[in-house]
Amino acid sequence: MYDRTWQNEDGSTYYGVDDGEGRTDWYNEDGDLDSYSDTPSDDEQEMNDAGYF
Repeated sequence: MYDRTWQNEDGSTYYGVDDGEGRTDWYNEDGDLDSYSDTPSDDEQEMNDAGYF
């Protein structure tokens, strides 16, 4: 399903699907495609998981 979750400062949560080529598609809480970005590094993901935005 989703490869990762990301929480923004405003408390909204996004669910990422990695394409394996360095890009992540982000879906909002309703399951709608919201945006895409470079796939976060492991360090970036760990920081976000720990509550750092």
